[in-house]
Amino acid sequence: MKLTSLFTLIFSLLTLMSSSEAFAKVNRNAGRSSPAGMGLDLAWYCKHAHGSQSQIILLGNKHTDWRCTKGSQLVGISISHACRAHYGNNASSRLGPAKGSGDWYCALGLNLTWFCKQKFGSRSRAVKLFSDDPTSWRCERSGDYLNFSMNEACRSHYGSRAFSRSGVHEDPEAYTCEIR
Repeated sequence: MKLTSLFTLIFSLLTLMSSSEAFAKVNRNAGRSSPAGMGLDLAWYCKHAHGSQSQIILLGNKHTDWRCTKGSQLVGISISHACRAHYGNNASSRLGPAKGSGDWYCALGLNLTWFCKQKFGSRSRAVKLFSDDPTSWRCERSGDYLNFSMNEACRSHYGSRAFSRSGVHEDPEAYTCEIR
């Protein structure tokens, strides 16, 4: 295929995809919390990863069909890298239950032992008192079990706009953080 034909194909795809419903779904919640998790702006990620001229393209309707342009090439997207670029190294990618192209979101992890050490001192650690009770997390220090709120733990990791959520991902007992 000639370079001009490839460029024409890419331009046509860009025009088509920029108005598609899937594109709008992924970008609608960028940088904000949604019921499923943290939004993800793949157009921003393409520019961030491949330069200001890079564009986002959706080749089909599946969650694996997203690509960035890099010059005249199409480059695959690592959604995990996109989440970390948006929200830092504790972010991970998740796929919503419909598993469509617009169902990607980011979840922000918690390091509860780090939080306990920050709040109660270097000899503290996080413990779950009852394995089947996600609300039984405590900071343990010298045999004492100290209470804390998951919202407080999220704010310590991600700032004053962060809050905790449980049971919205694959593990119904897992906590993640989101940002308003």
